[in-house]
Amino acid sequence: MFKPLVCLPAVLLVANALPQPLDIFLPTQQTLEFGSNRIKQLAGWIANIHPEYDIHPPSPPGHGDEAKTIWHIISDDPKFSRYTKAINFAHEHVLNKLNDSSADITFFAVPDSALDHHHHSAAGLDLDAFTAGDLATLSLDRALVHVDELQALEDDDPDKERRYKFLKGIVTAILEYHTLPENLDISTLAEVSTLPTTLSIPFSLDKDAQRVRIESSLVPPKVTLNLYSRVILPNLQAKNGVIHVLNHPLFPPPTVFRGTYNLPSAFSFFSSAIQRSGLTEATDILYRFDRPSDEFEGARTVTAFVPTNHAFERLPKKLQLFLFSPFGERALKKILQFHVVPDIALLSDWIHNATDKQIESSSAHKLLNQEADETVLGEIFSSMSDYDIFDSEIVESANYTLPTALKDHSLEVNVIKYNVSLPFPGPHKPHHIVTKLYANGRRVAVPDIPAMNGAAHVITHILDPRQGEEANPWEEWEEWLPKWASED
Repeated sequence: MFKPLVCLPAVLLVANALPQPLDIFLPTQQTLEFGSNRIKQLAGWIANIHPEYDIHPPSPPGHGDEAKTIWHIISDDPKFSRYTKAINFAHEHVLNKLNDSSADITFFAVPDSALDHHHHSAAGLDLDAFTAGDLATLSLDRALVHVDELQALEDDDPDKERRYKFLKGIVTAILEYHTLPENLDISTLAEVSTLPTTLSIPFSLDKDAQRVRIESSLVPPKVTLNLYSRVILPNLQAKNGVIHVLNHPLFPPPTVFRGTYNLPSAFSFFSSAIQRSGLTEATDILYRFDRPSDEFEGARTVTAFVPTNHAFERLPKKLQLFLFSPFGERALKKILQFHVVPDIALLSDWIHNATDKQIESSSAHKLLNQEADETVLGEIFSSMSDYDIFDSEIVESANYTLPTALKDHSLEVNVIKYNVSLPFPGPHKPHHIVTKLYANGRRVAVPDIPAMNGAAHVITHILDPRQGEEANPWEEWEEWLPKWASED
């Protein structure tokens, strides 16, 4: 009997709501063309304007009221009226936590100006439509529009209670994703790559916490979450923790597959190939609504090294045609399986192993081919003749051997963390942590993208499953690929 499947109908499928264009998500192919003199001028400007400037000051400036809880600071400020409404609407434990004077947490707050509630059409709340995938665009501001509509409905509306419970769960999940279980100031945020939130999903990652990506930069100094939301006012101190104000609300991450499917301008080749090869369940979580009890199937824990469209376009044209033809289906599937690590979620500073096998790892630093004869910022400021104004040192490294979905094939993953600083006078040099991640010696373009069911790392080359070290392994593909694909 046919067993219908639908993609997970939850707020976790909101990647379509990410701001466009995608250039905030992927690195441009051109390097930044700053001359060394310009960089030194910028450094001097920062030093003159902010002689004590440091992205890690010992006591970062901030505002707030340490006599008030996070809840009272937010609810007393008219700039957060929409956010206050969301907290009041969510399940009671959210407000209780924010008002618990014994807690010590971090909360990301979003002002009304960042909740664009004037441009959403809310002509009714069709839950069946949401189940079909409409939730991929449901953000906090849109959810609040539906809350407004819901509260305006007559009490005898037969669907009001069902809609009320549905939206309450959505808003609660979003707010839990804006909360960290520890008190972390902006300097601590800038030291890490990812952090756990208070949101956990029962059917994903063995109920481990959903994570948020943190990225910092020196010039200009900023901290960005999940590639699109920037901290615009840090370190508002409260009695029970700290508040950081964002310029854009966060979205709980979608699954690995949904994250790529919802960004076709960057990943349409990959998402189409995954579906064509029957590997959707290897990267997605599916909900079966034809069963008496709620059941989820698919990849509850997974890591994927996701090639961009440009990575596929780098392949010889004849090979592209072959892979997406009936003759190349087996080769395409095996190549994709080599890019997927089942039952393991790996980010540069966190790993979740859902298997009963130990992961091979070491902490010894390995000098990779792409790393030789370069400084950590050499790739960014490649047009500079003397970018040695930046100091960098390795502070941490790790190496993993990860079994892929392709039988008897593993990936070698190397993580290197650098402390990069500007040589300003004084004890507090501006610095931040830069993370490099390599897969089989290939530099990962955008590492550490949290997914609801694991992690995604964006790469700009298709990985060679033969583990070779050839510069252009796909040029002579006709000599080896068809035979390799036919092997068991």
